[in-house]
Amino acid sequence: MQDHIVAFVDILGFGSQVLAIKDAASFQKMYDNVKLVQAAFDNPDVSMHPEIQEETNKHWGVKVLALSDSVVVAINPRCEVLPHMGPSDYLGDTFYGLALSQIECVFTHDIFLRGGLGVGPFIFENEILVSPAQVQAYYVESKHAEVPVIALCKKTRDWIIANSKGRTGVAGWQKKYFRLLQKKIDQDAVYFLDYLRIAVDDYGEDVFTPLRTHKRRIEPKLSGTAKDKYQWLAKYHNETIDTYYPTASAEKIPV
Repeated sequence: MQDHIVAFVDILGFGSQVLAIKDAASFQKMYDNVKLVQAAFDNPDVSMHPEIQEETNKHWGVKVLALSDSVVVAINPRCEVLPHMGPSDYLGDTFYGLALSQIECVFTHDIFLRGGLGVGPFIFENEILVSPAQVQAYYVESKHAEVPVIALCKKTRDWIIANSKGRTGVAGWQKKYFRLLQKKIDQDAVYFLDYLRIAVDDYGEDVFTPLRTHKRRIEPKLSGTAKDKYQWLAKYHNETIDTYYPTASAEKIPV
């Protein structure tokens, strides 16, 4: 019954892409994309070194389940590394790692994702999964992550803040890693993992390269079947530049 952090993630537009398959090459590409996403989220079943990945996941309290394009990542903070890191650095590294997985899919593989995060009990034994946290993550993904982000509700964000006290190597990561997605009257706010800001900050002084790559990933899709979702991404891209990297205004996307 101890709390786990659970992420439920899938590929944006996967169903329509599968239904549009007309030849073996397209089928193979979809298969390869699913494998790339599972590998990005450290699924040992698709790793080149499955035993090492399994041991690493165990060390960090991570369990990865996958079905088709959906990936469930369950993270148990009561793991081997927690006493050595402390709760704030452990949780900060956990969400940083999830962001890096999303960044790899978008920047390296040109695969956009949508997902949700939840916190609560998680049990998976004998191929049976029972988890309020997974249900919460799926609910947030299906109801709020209509755009390509990994979303979380206010309750989950409050849990993160309450459980990440103490020393940390990244001051204020709780605010930096999450951004407001929506706030409606009479409803709690919904946030999302701010993967673009994390990606750009990892480049240090060179903010232009990651922003230029992100721009190239989005622009060809602005006139496609899911153009509204990529238009939202373009707005997210531009707002990130305006707010944090105004010197890179030349990398904004015309919308």
